[in-house]
Amino acid sequence: MNNFYYYWNRKMTTALYKQICENDSYKEKVKYIIEFDDVIDHLISKDIINEAEYMNIWNEGEGKLNTLFDTLSFKSNIILGKCFEVFKDIYGAEFERILKEINQDIIDYVHLRGRLPKISRYIPRLEEEAKLKEKFANIRWNNSLVVYGRVGEGKSYLVSQCLQDEELIWENFDNRLFWINVGDFENGSDIQQPLARLLQMLVQKQRKVYNIEELVEELQKLFSTEKPRKSLVILDNARSLELIETFQNIRCKLIITTHYKTVKHAEFLKVDSGFTLSETVSLFAQYLGTSCEKLNNFFSDDIKDIHELCKGHPSTLALIGDILSCKREYALTSRNLWEYIKEKIDKGEIEDLGNDDTCTTGRNFNRALKMCIDTIRTDEMKELYYQLSVFPKEANISTEVLEVFWGKNSWEVQDIMLHFENRSLINCFYNPNKKGYVYVIHDLFLYYLKNQTKAKKKISPKTYYIL
Repeated sequence: MNNFYYYWNRKMTTALYKQICENDSYKEKVKYIIEFDDVIDHLISKDIINEAEYMNIWNEGEGKLNTLFDTLSFKSNIILGKCFEVFKDIYGAEFERILKEINQDIIDYVHLRGRLPKISRYIPRLEEEAKLKEKFANIRWNNSLVVYGRVGEGKSYLVSQCLQDEELIWENFDNRLFWINVGDFENGSDIQQPLARLLQMLVQKQRKVYNIEELVEELQKLFSTEKPRKSLVILDNARSLELIETFQNIRCKLIITTHYKTVKHAEFLKVDSGFTLSETVSLFAQYLGTSCEKLNNFFSDDIKDIHELCKGHPSTLALIGDILSCKREYALTSRNLWEYIKEKIDKGEIEDLGNDDTCTTGRNFNRALKMCIDTIRTDEMKELYYQLSVFPKEANISTEVLEVFWGKNSWEVQDIMLHFENRSLINCFYNPNKKGYVYVIHDLFLYYLKNQTKAKKKISPKTYYIL
């Protein structure tokens, strides 16, 4: 058996087998290649079918195969697994192909019904996926899962990809997923529209317009009933703590993707490591429609430089992938485009790379970052964040420097920077040698701040020394 079918052989689970036995359409697909006389002796010899069951099946005449599957639907997961192993041994690759098709049909249906986003390109991030899947089993109505991190780190893509695991969504969420993207609504702080969207997904015909309190009460009732109780709601791109708390009050299983790290009654998973170099190569190979081997043979140094300049930031690397795909032939035959891209990134002129109408990723990133900055509590604090643009990239900014820069005391500076950190706008580290905090801004965030402040001429040029 080749590697492709070996992979799917390991992925097939009793959760899938159970659904096949309970769904007439899926049963017909499997029965199409199965001959009763091919399998019955094997099922008896392996104690999957006992003598009484065999006699009952045999008496059905031409309906023997239908009765066999009806009998299998009452078997334990272990026995059902043994049965499908027999089918795989007898029918091999053809049976594996059918199982793969059914598995994908189920996932597609669950995702379509739950309005999960379609992902045209996805690079497996095995380490991050494993961490996230481990936490799925612990989600309870009173213990949400918050997937948080900087804008553009691929949080939504990561969650959606993990929910491609049929065993996981069947066992933990009964194949019931509901995706609410706050970014779909004009006002990211609006609470009523996302609640109404969720209610509409659960109940197709609504009798009246509800206010927020009524929506929460109605949703609480629905999620307390048997079928929806195991359902998973994904609140994507949440930009308001009040909105998050309201959804938690519904008392459903809930995943939240956000830049906030201060959500109450939740378990957390931070996503901020970006792509590895090999993942970046895979991404560019997808955009250019070529192999990783070919890219590494001709452009390995350029890809490594771009990866390091972007610090593995997924959204920015996707923007670059867009640009490369727009000029595919040129990108695959000349280093000039790669050199141009590196020069623009190094100068902090990434926005210029996204001017082509076909390249929307950069504009989407800037829009998302602006929305994140807009959640800063006051206009005065927003201005302080924009003022951080005076610092050079990769600067370690100490509390003492910010005290001088802003004319504030140490406690005020720490409170302000904590506010920024809680929104994933900066990173904070404690320096035990200096017994103080050090702050770092991601290069791509810094480029955005510099471009914005340059355009608005908000800050007069001064020189500050990094301690």
